[in-house]
Amino acid sequence: MEKVEVERGGITPVAEFENFSVHAHKRQAFSMFTGELKEVLLTVDNSCIDAILDKFGEQVPLTRVDEGHFSVRVKVQVSPTLFAWCLTSCGKIRISEPAEVVKGFEEYVKTCI
Repeated sequence: MEKVEVERGGITPVAEFENFSVHAHKRQAFSMFTGELKEVLLTVDNSCIDAILDKFGEQVPLTRVDEGHFSVRVKVQVSPTLFAWCLTSCGKIRISEPAEVVKGFEEYVKTCI
């Protein structure tokens, strides 16, 4: 970064980024990895509520499952880092739907053991 210069020209708009939201992208992506955007149902132990609110925002709707768990339906980019993020909870954040994402998660876990 020895020869950094400020460009004087304007920004050229690109149609693909017209409706891009940095905030939505941060809620959907895990680290620098991206994947197919899917709506996923997570079943979560109550002790992990801060992790959910930190990742998806305080406005995300939570649904009580039982005394110890809640569920949350979120749009995420399905990737190995999503699966790794779930694993950091030691089973307290589980992917419940859709079936193809559950299967992908189970296959990912097998590669980790």
